[in-house]
Amino acid sequence: MSATMQAEVDPIVHYWLGRAAAEYHSAARAMWVGHQLVLIGAQPALVRRALRVASDELTHAQLALTVARAAGFDGELELDRTVLTSAVPVATNSVENVLIPHVIAHFCIAETVAARLFAAAIGPNQQPSVAQALRKFVADEVRHRDFGWLCLAWLKQTGALAPLADHRVAVVVWWPCLSSQNVVTSTGAKLAGFAARMLGGSRTGSAASLIVVATDACGGSQAPSAARIGSLAADELGHWLGLYHSDGTHGLPDPARGADLMHSQHAISGDVDASFSVAQRAFLRSHPDLVFP
Repeated sequence: MSATMQAEVDPIVHYWLGRAAAEYHSAARAMWVGHQLVLIGAQPALVRRALRVASDELTHAQLALTVARAAGFDGELELDRTVLTSAVPVATNSVENVLIPHVIAHFCIAETVAARLFAAAIGPNQQPSVAQALRKFVADEVRHRDFGWLCLAWLKQTGALAPLADHRVAVVVWWPCLSSQNVVTSTGAKLAGFAARMLGGSRTGSAASLIVVATDACGGSQAPSAARIGSLAADELGHWLGLYHSDGTHGLPDPARGADLMHSQHAISGDVDASFSVAQRAFLRSHPDLVFP
């Protein structure tokens, strides 16, 4: 059996090869950030932190490949050059305008979430290679998160964040258990997520800015799986910006129900690779609160 066929039929091998590729992509992002920091005159210590992150991510990729081989994989990691080049943005007239959202999304936010998810994945009776990889991931992701915030702090000191000061920021909070209580009927329900701003589509003034995502079911059935947490946050962000559920009265339906990110049941049974529909994307791109470098 070829290495490609083996990866397709063995779910364990498939997951860890995907993990290895994702870590390699993260290395590409960190290398890109380091290069941009050099171009805008960042202090050497900050540039070295970026290069350290890139080195860590390459180590993660190798560890993930080691786990795949321990599960029986006997090939080499195959990387798609097109995917790699799309992992980093193309700087235009302003390096900072491209660098800032990249640092926020992939380091300040993504690495913060990754540290929690990998920590939750560590359990008893794991294969030594799996436990070693997860412990390394957790230890490093915390440092990568810190790099993101240090980088953002430095960019703020330089005044690079000033052009974004007029745009509101949606704060995303990860919380173990969410529940709602009806004060009239005294009935309660578990929630998978909550957006504090609804409707947001036509608002131009100040508004509450909070998105909360549940990471545990609190004994109920509404909490998302680890694979859905990211897309659930995107679903709540859609609500925060003014989108209704696509299967609701005022929603923008997606004909491909299985890939409908804004469907009311997405957090429970939807496709983990769901995305916004064409109509939903058009709505979001026209929103005054979104900044596209």
